[in-house]
Amino acid sequence: MAVMLLPRLFMPLAGPIKGDIVLSFPLTAEKLKNIYIDARLYEYDPFLADASATLLDQVELEGINLSATADSLVDIYFSATRKTRMKYYVTARTYSKKGGTLYFLYQWISKNLRAHRH
Repeated sequence: MAVMLLPRLFMPLAGPIKGDIVLSFPLTAEKLKNIYIDARLYEYDPFLADASATLLDQVELEGINLSATADSLVDIYFSATRKTRMKYYVTARTYSKKGGTLYFLYQWISKNLRAHRH
């Protein structure tokens, strides 16, 4: 059994991550103007209980307007290098302006994040 598990422990890097996240914002009573979005991709080791996650990529968007008549969609692109055994999650915080009031917080834990292959 140890022989079967050994090759998995010494696997090389699995390749690049190319992630495209679409944020869907619900209708609001009024149009939200000049919104600031701070989206981050993190990596963590699920076998280390008290270790903090590592920030791999960060996307900041300013001047975004959210509609009051339809759901608003915002496309965010992440890029990083995927490592075997590591897990990944994304956070996206939406503020009234940079350093302003927090409007929305999105979090995704990716169980099936795959390396992008050309």
